[in-house]
Amino acid sequence: MTFVARCTPFAFVALTACAPSQDVAMPEPAEGALLFAQNCAICHGANGQGGSTGTDGPPPADLTRLALANGGVFPREMVLTTVDGYNRQALGDQRMPEFGGFLGGETVPLDVSGTASAEDANLTPVPRALAALVAYLETLQVK
Repeated sequence: MTFVARCTPFAFVALTACAPSQDVAMPEPAEGALLFAQNCAICHGANGQGGSTGTDGPPPADLTRLALANGGVFPREMVLTTVDGYNRQALGDQRMPEFGGFLGGETVPLDVSGTASAEDANLTPVPRALAALVAYLETLQVK
C-alpha cells in the first residue's frame, strides 16, 4: 500500500474535525444582548438607537435601522466585518473600536448572507460571540 493510500483516511478525519459541526447549538439573542450591553451600549445606547461618544465627529450608528437601510434585509456580512474590523477603512471618520474579544473561541456555522434558505445556506465558521451579537442585533430591527 502506498503512503498516500495509507494517509488519505487520516487526512479526511483531520479535515472533518476542522469543519464546523451542524449540531453546534447556535447562540440565542439573549447571549448577544449581554455582549451588547458590555461592549456596545456605551456608544450605541442601551436600545441600539445611537448615542454619543463624547467626542467630535459623527455619532455612533443607529443599529435598529440597519435592515431598513438595506432594503429590509439585515446586512449580516456588513455587521460582521464592521465588528471584526475587516472593513474599518470604509467607516471613514467614524471611530468604531476593534473588538478582538469577539474573534476568539468556539466557532458556529453561520449563513453570513442571511438570505439563503436552510438547505441553500453557505455556512461560514464565525466566532460564537460574534454570531450571538449578530443574532441580537437582528432582533432590534425596526420594520
